[in-house]
Amino acid sequence: MYTTRNRPRIGLYGLLLAALGLACLAWPDAAVAQEQAAAAYQRAYELVLDEEWSRASDALKDFLQEYRRSDWEDDAQFWQCYVREKSGASDESAFECYQDFVNDNDESKWVDDARANMVTLAQRLARSGKREYMTIIESMQAEGDEEVKLAALDALWQMGDERALDAVLDLYDNSASEQFRKKIIFALSQFGSPRAAEKLKDIALQDPNPTIRSEAIFWISQHGGSEVISLLEEIANQENSEEVQKKIIFAYSQLGREAVPQLIRIARTHPDTDIQKDAIFWLSQMGGPEVMDFFRELIGETNDEEVQKGLVFAFSQLGDDGAPALIDIARTHQNPEIQKDAIFWLSQIGGSEVMDFFSELINQIDDEEVQEGIVFAISQLGREGAPRLIEIARTHRNPEIRKDAVFWLSQIGGPAVIDFFGELIDESDDEKVQKGLVFAFSQLGSEGVPHLIRIAKTHENPKIKKDAIFWLGQTNDPRASQALIEIVRGQE
Repeated sequence: MYTTRNRPRIGLYGLLLAALGLACLAWPDAAVAQEQAAAAYQRAYELVLDEEWSRASDALKDFLQEYRRSDWEDDAQFWQCYVREKSGASDESAFECYQDFVNDNDESKWVDDARANMVTLAQRLARSGKREYMTIIESMQAEGDEEVKLAALDALWQMGDERALDAVLDLYDNSASEQFRKKIIFALSQFGSPRAAEKLKDIALQDPNPTIRSEAIFWISQHGGSEVISLLEEIANQENSEEVQKKIIFAYSQLGREAVPQLIRIARTHPDTDIQKDAIFWLSQMGGPEVMDFFRELIGETNDEEVQKGLVFAFSQLGDDGAPALIDIARTHQNPEIQKDAIFWLSQIGGSEVMDFFSELINQIDDEEVQEGIVFAISQLGREGAPRLIEIARTHRNPEIRKDAVFWLSQIGGPAVIDFFGELIDESDDEKVQKGLVFAFSQLGSEGVPHLIRIAKTHENPKIKKDAIFWLGQTNDPRASQALIEIVRGQE
């Protein structure tokens, strides 16, 4: 019999070990339970996303019964209210659900969403004659966080409460959050009030934050009209921020043809090249004879290469209407870089007229870089361009250009290209072209192997044979291995 004196002493260390042992036994069970809860919540949430309201309601109800104390309890409760709102329950029932949720889960991340939804429901209920919900909205406007306040104020304005605008203006003046002030600017743009419009104008002209000024300019432009154009001109004349100036250009573009003269003026005279290019781009999206005539004038007037490139791209945005101007630039412009840009964008337009022009220009122009640009442009036309590339590879006076054409033909491939390569390797006596053909055969995979074998065994130029042998060695084709063995044994 043990007494206090002879009872074994467990001690603090032993108690600690025992506690750790019990915890280790408990942790796996808790982890498994959390995993099961997460999986069950995810299944229910996916039903919400799929808008299967009846099944989602049942799944959320089952989840809350089985996993009442899980990490996803408040999430499931919020979505339960949301499903009730969407599935045809009365607005009062959905409102009460959200209200209970907010009261029971004041620390939940979903509280603000629930309050915002309550505002929407209360607005509908107030409009249906249940004016007591107007009082609820007013209390939320007074006590909620900024987002909920704004939603409540908007709801009050929609219901004709003139005090809402004063509150929104006060909210803007006292908010330090850039994101929240953007939302207030949007709300002001929806009010349809002269006072709200005047506030937006004041923000666009005077707010110290260029991002905020830009936001106000965007929403001002959505209303259109000559007054908006005049205001944008007033802002542009005093604005130094590039961010805001670009937003002004975009705003003009949203106003349609009425704002074309303003964009033309900016594109022609603005001292900042990036701003000019922005105006040119948005003009290209508007198109029309006036824009086309202006682009043709400006490409001849400006010496700024970046603006010239912007104009070439702008012509490309005009589709077939822009092709004649691009052809003129590609043929006559003094800057080879601009010529190459025009040639590239012509290849994106395509068509028989463009193809004929490329075939003509490559034999007229002496600049090798421009000639390379033409070869590349033709390659962008796919199999449609193959016959023109074959012609260049066979007949062009410059071996480097013939070699370029051979390379791009190898990227197109096909029986006609392979047959041509087989002919050209026997016809050409230019070593650069021959080397280009050997490389081209290597790019054709298994279809090129027989030609490489023939060149490696029979070509008269040892350097070309050596190239073919190298590329045969890069393949895993058994025919290449057998050919190399035969070459080593002198069985050519």
